[in-house]
Amino acid sequence: MGTKKINKPADLPDCLIIDTLIEKSNSKNNYDFGYIASLEELRKKVSIEGSRINELFPEYTPHDETYHLKRLFFIADQLLGEELIRSMNVTELFLLSVSLYAHDWGMAVS
Repeated sequence: MGTKKINKPADLPDCLIIDTLIEKSNSKNNYDFGYIASLEELRKKVSIEGSRINELFPEYTPHDETYHLKRLFFIADQLLGEELIRSMNVTELFLLSVSLYAHDWGMAVS
């Protein structure tokens, strides 16, 4: 089962959502799903493919990881607030994180 403690991968945002996801993932030991590894795998794929959105839609602002995706986590931190984020369970935090990364992913398809 998931007893090995996970540290934050370097490329995930430094924000309350990710920190709380990691904390809750590390404290949960009755599952066999790698929340952080799965998020990091998705992040890598979306960041590569999402950076191509401006090739298809040059009129849009950049949808890359640095200028768009990571900033969404900080906005979500502010909008949701600490109390709500800390009240979410590990699966809710994972789904929120996946949604923030993948919300425009379909725009990368030609």
